[in-house]
This record gives sequence, C-alpha cells and structure tokens, in this order.
Amino acid sequence: MGDSEAVLGEVRRSDMMRGIWSSYVSASPYAEGVDFEEAVDSAIELARLSELDDLD
Repeated sequence: MGDSEAVLGEVRRSDMMRGIWSSYVSASPYAEGVDFEEAVDSAIELARLSELDDLD
C-alpha cells in the first residue's frame, strides 16, 4: 500500500485528526455511531481496493 498506508497511519495516531472527527460527528447526524478507528479502517480498505484496480 506504500504511501497511503504511511499517511493513514499518521492520521490514525493524530490527536488533532481525532478531534476533527469528533467535531464532524457532532455536526453530522448521519455519521453518528461511526468511530474514528472505523473511519480510518475504511479509508485503508478503500486505498487497498483502489490499488488492486490499478493492477488490471
């Protein structure tokens, strides 16, 4: 996954990004119940899937 994995790892460890996510969830009822870890895990999965599409 390369650069994507490194960047998303930094996002996962960032207290600032956790705070931003918390604010986003508070202001966006459709994001209620989605925790930060789930959001980052989903971004990682999407990055992996997009790299698989590049192999075709």
